[in-house]
Amino acid sequence: MEKVYSERISNINKFFLFISIILFSLTLGVYLSKQESTGFFIFGNLGKVKFSLYDSNGYRIEPSKYTPAYDMWLYLIHIICGLSFVEVAFTPIGILITPFVYFVLTKKIFNSYLLAFIGSFYIISEIAQTGWYNTFAYAWVRPVYLVFILLFINILNKEIKPEHVLVLFLMFWGATFTHYTVPVWVITFIVVLYCISKLEGGIYSKRLSLIIVLLVVSYISINKVFYDVFIPSLTKMVNESGYFDAISVFFMKLKSYASGHNIISEKYVYYPSRGIYSTVRLMLNFLFLIPILLSLPPIIKKFINILNRKDNTSNFNVSIYIYCAFLITIIVQAFVYGNVTGISNQFILFMGPIIMLIALNLFGSKKIRSIFLVALLVLSTTTLSLSLSYEDEYLRYSSIEPSGIWLLTAGDHQKHTHVEDKPVVLSTISYYYYVNFIGIDYNKSIRLSYFTSDTYEKLVSHKYSGLNKLWDYVIIDKFSYDYHVSGERIKYFEPLSRYSVEIYTNSNLNKVYDDSIVLIFKT
Repeated sequence: MEKVYSERISNINKFFLFISIILFSLTLGVYLSKQESTGFFIFGNLGKVKFSLYDSNGYRIEPSKYTPAYDMWLYLIHIICGLSFVEVAFTPIGILITPFVYFVLTKKIFNSYLLAFIGSFYIISEIAQTGWYNTFAYAWVRPVYLVFILLFINILNKEIKPEHVLVLFLMFWGATFTHYTVPVWVITFIVVLYCISKLEGGIYSKRLSLIIVLLVVSYISINKVFYDVFIPSLTKMVNESGYFDAISVFFMKLKSYASGHNIISEKYVYYPSRGIYSTVRLMLNFLFLIPILLSLPPIIKKFINILNRKDNTSNFNVSIYIYCAFLITIIVQAFVYGNVTGISNQFILFMGPIIMLIALNLFGSKKIRSIFLVALLVLSTTTLSLSLSYEDEYLRYSSIEPSGIWLLTAGDHQKHTHVEDKPVVLSTISYYYYVNFIGIDYNKSIRLSYFTSDTYEKLVSHKYSGLNKLWDYVIIDKFSYDYHVSGERIKYFEPLSRYSVEIYTNSNLNKVYDDSIVLIFKT
């Protein structure tokens, strides 16, 4: 693509830039691994692989119906590298793969090693803060999306060849079986390219129409998340009043981030903020949004002229095609997650530097671009530094493991009254994932009762005396006690320390375990 930034970088400096990215990624990945920084969902997938191996004496893998390819990746790392399943969870792979592909894509679009370096530095800092530096699904599927963009740049510039289509479908199917979001990004990307091309006279539309049909049909045919999660959630949102108001939740989060303070919107419901860190993260989002908003008028004007057949100038170049596809993907991503868990800014934080730079090319001078690039480096460095300064030791697997082992082995499993010989536990979903992963070694598991407004009130008030009919155990980890409680659908509640007197004086709760990290009460 065209060169938009002039630079004079010698080959030796290019080499050092590239090596510095690798060393920075590796150092940060090792540090995060030692800190046991990860999202808890990975233990759900590891647990499925581990259980199927134990259940079949090591002869068979029964992966998740939603992410079978991802589960197989975890299994292969476990076998080939000889790592335990816990070690697999903290192996720094994502932070090594993604920055490299990000570097190549940024260099391809802007023909600038300096911008490629800045983009890679940003994505390293972003990965480190969002918990997929390791073997989480994003570590495998998001680089595939970047490769997909690279492939389509070549397709738009040249004739589509059979090998291009074959690689495209292999990547798409691999992504579909690994995680459900990136295939939606891919479909959105191609549909937008098709629509723009159709408006301009069909320069690319014939090449893309068949690909779109095949991708959409294959996605809705093989992706069970679409039917099991998205459609039911959408139906409930439409039919059930008060089921989930994604927009109001989104704006309450914005308010808490902007103010740097925690906010209580209704009884017990809580919107946590990490002070200055949350505020700076919000500023980073606006850094990407401002150029987007400023770029909309010329793009909209161009579309209007095309629709009115008043624009006889040359067609949009490839970078503008890609840019428009990115903008629509931001909206689609927000809607999809808004339907299921809340409006999401994941895509703009992932592709932000590239989107911002394309937008700045439409209206910005060299000075304006330089200001935005400096701001990007300052904000990303600040958020990374602040993120690393927070030590969430209460959320580490090794901190949770002792209480999990006690619950599964020393806990009173024989006297509870619930079905399937599984105790019902009121806890955060992260604790549930950790304990059921641990329980595979003991052939035991627990059933989760989510924190909701109703269950939270029953726990912290003395009005309800039948707690033993609801739960066998109540788990209060130190993070939930001091900071906030994580409930269903990414909903948060006040820290339980605000109701410590009510909890400790509740005659229906008997403390049976305390290791300073986790409290366990028997009902």
